[in-house]
Amino acid sequence: MNIRVYPEYYEGDLLSEGIEIFGDRSHGFSRMNLQVSGKIECFYDKVGDDGSNTPSTGAFIPCVYELNDVAIGLVCCMDINNPVVYAPVIERLNKSLLKHKVLAISAYMTDKSWFSGESLQPYLCGFNVVLSNGCAYGPRSFISDENGLKLKSLELSLGNRKLINCGNT
Repeated sequence: MNIRVYPEYYEGDLLSEGIEIFGDRSHGFSRMNLQVSGKIECFYDKVGDDGSNTPSTGAFIPCVYELNDVAIGLVCCMDINNPVVYAPVIERLNKSLLKHKVLAISAYMTDKSWFSGESLQPYLCGFNVVLSNGCAYGPRSFISDENGLKLKSLELSLGNRKLINCGNT
């Protein structure tokens, strides 16, 4: 079963197979979704206001999905700068006993200074980070290794699964 991470505001067709992670507009919110074989298993509404969405007014509940040997935490775009969002997601990933841990960031980031350089901040180490960016003029989409180093490929094998970044590069 492959894991595909799509950008925020993705408007293409989904395969409705395997695990698919994407941000879309739902009732004015930018909603970060994780679906398995076409069925939504978890989601949260973006906390930050990017000018295109209505920010969530509800209490943030971290969305971390576990399946077999993979734990996947969801963060929507600029929410990666908000410790109210990323800290509990990272905490749950760190506590997971599963072999593979992924932080999936579905984004439409326009500021190239975000995620600049070849390595990530120390708080983003210990798991694979996937930035799937839908803006061709923002930071490049990437997958990192567990040490926070960006890999050259937009695909990574996690045991018998393939992690696939479907963002713009």
